[in-house]
Amino acid sequence: MTQQKLINLASRVIRSKTVQNGIRTITVRATTTDEDKGILANIWGGFKSVVGDLLKGLMSALSWTLTGLWTLITTSAMFLMNFNWNITEQEIQAEINNAITTAAGILGQETGRTLGFLVCGALPTASLFAINPVMARTVAAQVAPELLDELVDNYATAIQQIGAIALRAGGLWLYGAVRRMWRGSDAEFKERLKAKGFNEEQINKEIENRNKPFTFAQSIQEGIEAIPNEAFRNFVENAYDEFGSSCIEAGYVVAGAIDSYIYQRKTSESEADIEIEFNPDGTYDVKQWYLG
Repeated sequence: MTQQKLINLASRVIRSKTVQNGIRTITVRATTTDEDKGILANIWGGFKSVVGDLLKGLMSALSWTLTGLWTLITTSAMFLMNFNWNITEQEIQAEINNAITTAAGILGQETGRTLGFLVCGALPTASLFAINPVMARTVAAQVAPELLDELVDNYATAIQQIGAIALRAGGLWLYGAVRRMWRGSDAEFKERLKAKGFNEEQINKEIENRNKPFTFAQSIQEGIEAIPNEAFRNFVENAYDEFGSSCIEAGYVVAGAIDSYIYQRKTSESEADIEIEFNPDGTYDVKQWYLG
């Protein structure tokens, strides 16, 4: 049995073809240490990293899905069905003022929560760099992800809430403006009635009729209740109610199934099986299969 030289071992041959000069080395990253960069540089670098991660998390949390889109469609449809199209100008202004107050409260809540995280969480962690950089890195690695998760969830919820409030308030303002252009304000309507010789009582009655609440849902319900045959009325009423609820439920099932399929395709395309086959002559073949 001949003794094989160390230089001719298969592992050495393979290494010589895959590693520079055939020598396995450990490369140290050419970066400066925390002590070299200074405390302020470390804090600034950490701040930029946190802000970047926060923005990425918000973009991910606010990403659109078919389930979210279906929720928007159903809530919008229900709003339009139950919206009082004869809402008064005073009620429109009151709702807009209430929307501004509510949005200000949400902004104040998130501002206070963020300052609390910064003052009682981020700043104490950053100050540790002046005492023990190694301990600071360890603490930051545990604290930062938890704070980021909290901030991302809170900001995503706040953005969605403020967006919904702004959409409703903006829609009310636009509707009020268009309606005034179309039929005039209550004050203009009152002046027109006075010019026609209406007295005060008649004017008040006409304005009351003009602002009588009207919703599509109420109109449909009144139409159903006006059906003379009790059996047919009961049939139509139950069919109408069940159609709405089952349609919404079925839409969520379909949207959820499509979202699940898209998510699985995205995750499977990012995963792959890699097989490295070494040949007797020292060469090797790489085979890769995507799971998707």
